[in-house]
Amino acid sequence: MESYIDRIKLMKSRKKMTNEQLAEKSGIPLGTLSKIMAGMSDSPKVASIVAICGALDCSVEYIVTGTPENNQVRPTLYILKCSFSRPLSCNNFKRLFFR
Repeated sequence: MESYIDRIKLMKSRKKMTNEQLAEKSGIPLGTLSKIMAGMSDSPKVASIVAICGALDCSVEYIVTGTPENNQVRPTLYILKCSFSRPLSCNNFKRLFFR
């Protein structure tokens, strides 16, 4: 089963981006991005996923659910400003935003 990490890697490959380039473009520290990409982060922050999607110019829905893109809304800055009382895992994010 394809995971959100696989989809990030696929989009990164299509854009011919290195982890360093993705970290710079997304504003995520390289160490944090490397942990996400290696699957060492059980529940990456929603803001990190949104920033990665913005840097890869793909929808959050595609990365989180695998649903093919069809003019879906791209990540926007107001989502980055959302704060949650605890870390939000990708599965919880899916349940909240993609019912």
